Amino acid sequence: MPTLYYAVGACSLAPHVALEWIGAPYEAVRVQFGSEELLAVNPAGAMPTLREDDGGLLGLEEYPNVQALHDRLAADPAVQKVLAREAGDEPRKASQQ
Repeated sequence: MPTLYYAVGACSLAPHVALEWIGAPYEAVRVQFGSEELLAVNPAGAMPTLREDDGGLLGLEEYPNVQALHDRLAADPAVQKVLAREAGDEPRKASQQ
């Protein structure tokens, strides 16, 4: 499961919203700027940071990176089902009958 490392004041709301909106599972870990925990994950200390399942890092401090996160996760068939239900498409309508 991807892990979002965030801190208060680090523009962390956008990636939180993106992850919640697309319905992707993730763990959120609050860290302090410059903490050993953050530097162990991302030696550059950039915040917010997403550690992906494969160990790769995505610095989410800029909008294009948040868009890339959305594009990558929204391509997942399980996430597409969630998005279809949220949009009121047929799967959701059928489940409400």
